[in-house]
Amino acid sequence: MVYLITEIWYGFGQESKAGNKYLEVMKKYPPDQSVGEVTIPFAVNSTTEGIHTIAVTNVKKGKLEQAIKDAQRNMLEFSDIEGMKYKIRTYLNAAEAMGMISLQMPE
Repeated sequence: MVYLITEIWYGFGQESKAGNKYLEVMKKYPPDQSVGEVTIPFAVNSTTEGIHTIAVTNVKKGKLEQAIKDAQRNMLEFSDIEGMKYKIRTYLNAAEAMGMISLQMPE
């Protein structure tokens, strides 16, 4: 399984704008269950520099390219939020990562 992690950073004072944009984007582009399962729609943390959010999707086999395209499309919707930055990353689960180095997770 591949995990798609989307991180967003924006400054203080942009919370309402970001929250409203999130609701708008989710209505416009609801999660596609054929691509993956959203396990964390978003989690929010306040830092000394602003707000940091993450979203986690468990991507189905063969659907990584579509998941990245969907995440990128969604992030472009947030481009009018002042100071907004984002990063989209992929992670392997432990079993797949160990398999890449010819090891197997204990049962």
